[in-house]
This record gives sequence, C-alpha cells and structure tokens, in this order.
Amino acid sequence: MLKKYQQILQKINEFDFSGFNDADLLKRIAYLKEKLIKAPDKIIPELLAIIREVIDRRLGIWNLFNSDLPFHLTTENIKKTYNEVKDKLPSIDRSEIHLKSEFYSEVRRLRRPQDNLTFMPFDVQILGALALLDGKLAEMATGEGKTVVAVFPASIWALSGKKVHIATVNDYLALRDCLWMNPVYTFIGLKVDCILSYMSDSERRNSYKADIVYGNNYEFGFDYLRDNLKNKIEERVQNELDYVIIDEIDSILMDEAGTPLIISGVPISNQGNYWRFKDAVESLIKRQKEIVNQLFNSHKTENDQLIKIIRLIQILMADPWNADLLDYLSENKDIVKKINAVWAKYISARSEYKLEQDLLYVIDEKNRAIKLTDMGIAFVEELLGKGFLTLADHSNSPLSYTCQNFQLKGYLNTSENIRNFLQLLRAYVLFLRDEDYIVHNGKIIIVDEYTGRLSYGKKYEEGLHQALECKEGLPITPENRVMGKITHSNYFKLYKKMVGMTATAHTEADEFKKLYKLQVVRIPTNKPVIRVDLPDRFFKTEDEKIEAIVDDIKECYAIGRPVLIGTRSVEKSERLSKILSQHNIPHNVLNAKNHSEEAEIIKNAGQPYAVTIATNMAGRGTDIKISSENDIDRLG
Repeated sequence: MLKKYQQILQKINEFDFSGFNDADLLKRIAYLKEKLIKAPDKIIPELLAIIREVIDRRLGIWNLFNSDLPFHLTTENIKKTYNEVKDKLPSIDRSEIHLKSEFYSEVRRLRRPQDNLTFMPFDVQILGALALLDGKLAEMATGEGKTVVAVFPASIWALSGKKVHIATVNDYLALRDCLWMNPVYTFIGLKVDCILSYMSDSERRNSYKADIVYGNNYEFGFDYLRDNLKNKIEERVQNELDYVIIDEIDSILMDEAGTPLIISGVPISNQGNYWRFKDAVESLIKRQKEIVNQLFNSHKTENDQLIKIIRLIQILMADPWNADLLDYLSENKDIVKKINAVWAKYISARSEYKLEQDLLYVIDEKNRAIKLTDMGIAFVEELLGKGFLTLADHSNSPLSYTCQNFQLKGYLNTSENIRNFLQLLRAYVLFLRDEDYIVHNGKIIIVDEYTGRLSYGKKYEEGLHQALECKEGLPITPENRVMGKITHSNYFKLYKKMVGMTATAHTEADEFKKLYKLQVVRIPTNKPVIRVDLPDRFFKTEDEKIEAIVDDIKECYAIGRPVLIGTRSVEKSERLSKILSQHNIPHNVLNAKNHSEEAEIIKNAGQPYAVTIATNMAGRGTDIKISSENDIDRLG
C-alpha cells in the first residue's frame, strides 16, 4: 500500500508552483476544481502540490507580517511588500491579499530555520494524506504533524462539494487547529469553523454551514442526538454527515467505542431515598473492611498453602485495591501465578460462590460492578428490615448492579429502593473523589476518564449521580429521564466516509478492520527516531515510586531540562505537587481543577527549568514546543 502512495508522491513532487503568483494559484485551483469530480485520480496529485505550496506560504512565509522585519530580510523587494501588506492589515482579510512569486522566492532564499518562516509539509505528511484520501487509517508517530496532514484530504473533499468534519478529542484542539489552519482554507476559497461546548444552537447552526468543521467527538455526537429530538427540520443545527476525519481515532473508536452519549430530558420528580440508606451503606463497608483485615491476618498464620491462596483471592474479590494486599503481592510475585491458577479452577467449575461465602459483597473492578452475597443481603436486611432486598420473582438471586445491567422487575417501589441502595454502595466503593469526579461549587462534576477534563453538564445515569451527591453530603438533584442515546462507534458509522489518524493503531489493526472496515497504514517518520525509550521500572510501594520520581526531577531541574510528569488523577497530581513544594522545586500543575490555565501552562512547559505535573489533559494531541533556549544536544 505504501509503495502505491510513494509512486503518487513522486508525481506530486514533479509539480513546482513556486513560480506562480498567488492570483495564478487561485486560478489553477478553480480550474482543477471543475474537473475534480470527473477525474479525481488525475487531478488530486496536482491539487495536493498546490495545497503544499499554499501551506508553506500562508503558514510559513506569512509569519513575516506578525512582527518586525528581520534585518537580514531587508532587501528592496521584501521591504516594499512588507510595508504594503502591513498598511493593509488588519483592515483587509489576509486571504484577499495576493502577493507575487518573486517575494516568496526571495524570502525562501534568505530565510533561516530560527526565523519561523518555513512550513513546507514533508513527504511523509503527503503519504499520510494519501492514505486518508484512500479511505485508510494513517498511523503516524507523535510529532509528525497530523494536524497538517488532515488539511490535504479535508480540502480535496470540500472542493469536491462534500461537507467535512474533523473530530478531535477536546475543545482546545478543535479551536487551536481551526484557527491555525484557517489561512490555508480561506486562501483556497473554503470556509472553516468549529463547534465548541459552550456554543448556542444559533452559533452551532452557523458553524455547520462551513465547508470544514472542527469539533470534539462529543459535540458532534450530542448535536446529532439533540437534532433528533427537535420537531422542525429548520431547528436542527447539523447538516449532512458526509466525510469525517478522526484525530486520535483509537481513543475515540476503541477506548470510548462503547461509551454512550446520553441526552436527558424532563427531571423525574422522585429524588430517591438515598439518605435513608447512607448509614446502612457505611456500616456495610466498615464490616467488609473488618472481614478483609481478618482474612489477611488469617492468611499470615495459615500453614495450608491452598487456604492461604484462597484467602488472598477472597481479599481480591472484596477489596482489589487493598494496600496491604498489593504490597504483599509486589514482594511475592511468584504467588500471583498460583492465585490465577486456583481462581481459574473455581471459575471453570462454576464454584465462585464458595469463595464469596465469607464476604458481604464482591467487586468486579473491570465492569465497575458490585454483587451482594447472601451474607451481605442478610446484613443489610438486619439494618433496613426483613425483605428489603427481596423481590417476589428474584428471591433466590444474588443482587448485583452495573450502569447497564439493572433489569429487576416486580414491585416498583421495592426495585427502586434496591437500585438506589446499590448505586449508593457503588458510589462509595467504586467512584473516587478527585479521580472520577470533583466537587466544585456544591456540585458533582465528572472527570472524563480519557481526557482528564471536567465534563460540565454531564451526569451519571440511573441514580448514580444522585448517590454521589448523597455520599458527599450535597443537595440531591432530580434524576433526568433518558431521551436519546448513541455510542461513539454507532455515531461515526453514520458518515458516508470515515478515516482517521493516530500514533498507536497497529496493535489494534485487526479490530479496526473487523469493526470499521479500516485498514491501518503505517507511515514512516520524517527523520530516524533517535529517542531512547528506557524500560519500565517497578517499585514495591507507592512511596518508593514517588521518591524515585522526585530524584529524577531533581536531576533534570539541576541542568535545566524541562520535565513533564504524567499522573492518573487530580488527587495524585496534587499529592506530587505537595511533595515537590517540600523539596523547593518550582512547578506547574495542569489538571481538571485548573483547566483555565491550560494554554499558559502548555506554552511554558518546554522552557528551560520548567517542571509540569499533568493528568491526561496533557495527553493526546498536546503540542509542547521545546524552547530555542534549550540546548537539545546537551540536555537531551
């Protein structure tokens, strides 16, 4: 596949538009646009060559007009053009100012790498664009310029009359990429816009009129759901779902594939009896912890090896995050294989219930589910009354709850009480403050597990949000009815053509082909990778790991090397920040609580001596530029 694209690339490189005036380029684009639909294979290589030239002019050379004219560029022709353009700006839109080819040629001859006047897309970026145009998934390494790659297919498809949506993982990237690439699109004659989470319907409707629309994946999906709830067609904001380019496609179509986008409607007046169950839930959790401690102590004194392993399995079922257990397993790694072997035998024999007999509830960490055991049901009913957890048609069934599988039917009030009780138990045991959510201005705000950003306006469904409010001692808000729901996977399948880019796709290539009919094409890097990837380091305890991290930071800070430390949650980022402060190391923290400072923190993260602690907010698509003051060869 790559050989095919390399042959097309050779044709593209044969074109040379450096001698064309801006006005001549526009005439050529108009001419090729007329022929594009009838003979795309013949026209596309030339159009790609023109777009490449436009990118270097409008995103590279035009930076000249953003500051004072450098002394080494003060030739008569450049000086004259510079003054003419500066006189016209900002009263005239840049796309309406057309310059001569001689100006561009002279700047290219004199410009230096440090002038920030070069933006000629590399061959590998053209290869990535060809893969997208061919309906494939382009795997391109981090830092290879995927934002620029998207411009080529988006422009070609928009010139052929298709509406193009470019989906990113957050608002920050959608706005950044839209503004950054805007000079290219507008010069070509295309309108570009973006949709952002705070926009009104009228603003969204206007944005969707553009030829190319940037936005985060959630906004595209929610606009589709909201449109389907509107009575009149003219009230809808989204138009045709023609072509979509998905940035970080593995995050959106794999990590979040099954995550439902949910539109809620009229609140349900009944706010549940969560407060009634609060003491019972806390007593249940307290008793389970006592049982876990007893099991761990019993394991220490037990001589029978099989019983020792069974005790450890029971602790894993009851409290998979137990600190004593995790420390023990890290120091006795050989026993992990034995645990898995014994556990597998119980599962294959359908005898797991034997392991549960000493526990009040069992945790399914992967599915975020909790199941009450018979002993747990008896414990709860002793507190809340006999029959509280019994339904006529489920009297012999263990009670469990996840967000998706609550199917109990029977007596309405009884089933609602059971649901609310189990959701409150989940809220206490499975959802952590400053990791899954934060409390801000008396409200529960969800932290998106994939982006690390606050999800304002979103609520957990099926009573879980209200359970968290009860847990945190907040006023309980009404539960909303679900009016519409769609997964990311099903939404993006609605487009006539779907392509994407990411740095990590080859490990899931089979799944992409099977689920989305997308073939992964690995694009080579522009230059050989000289980065050295060190092996993972493992530590027995969290404290030892933190100590090693601080030592590494001290070493980097001493020589001025900028450092970025990734953490999994708000709580962990704040804990590390506190420790660095104790060591008198200046640093910035980027997490869901201070997202408003994101742009400034990212801007400075590549400066000498910068130390930045971040959650996954600074993950996919974040472009941290290394300061020119850094001596890369010396600092690494």
